[in-house]
Amino acid sequence: MIIMDLETTGLLRAGKETLPGITQIGAIRYDADFNELDVYEQDINPELHPDDWEAGAIKLRGIGPDDLHDCPTFFAAFWDFAKFVRGATIWSGYNINPFDTKVLHNQLVRYGFSHHFPWPTHHIDVMDMVVKKYGRRQKLGVVYKDVTGENIENAHEALADIRATADILKDMGANEVRNLIGAKDDK
Repeated sequence: MIIMDLETTGLLRAGKETLPGITQIGAIRYDADFNELDVYEQDINPELHPDDWEAGAIKLRGIGPDDLHDCPTFFAAFWDFAKFVRGATIWSGYNINPFDTKVLHNQLVRYGFSHHFPWPTHHIDVMDMVVKKYGRRQKLGVVYKDVTGENIENAHEALADIRATADILKDMGANEVRNLIGAKDDK
């Protein structure tokens, strides 16, 4: 299972000319017992003009265009990221559908990689579980505090958000994950 998170230059907004660019990719490979097996993290130069960055995104992470200028572009990072994802049967994250998956898909299309990405077969959006439990969408930090009694350290850093998501998924959906991973092992 891969749990992933993207940090971006902003949000998906209807009518916005420029889609958000990816500024950080984080992904952790887990086994059925939620043990970390491997970690992928890469800061990304989104190749967008500074005017296309949302002020809220810069304030949230404290990282702006000048901080990522010398980082690899998504084009340069793609093959390492795809190699990391290859072989996973579950793709998960917090609000991964539609946000992270759509932003990633837009980048794949932008560079002509849309047919080369090894999308895992099963998708689990932890936000869907949260909506079922709470009756509405909740921020990751609110749910994490409810589940663990703690605040997320380094919130809005991809790996910190992924680890928080894993704790929530383990609490709310461990059986679903084990069943999906087990289904593959039984073949």
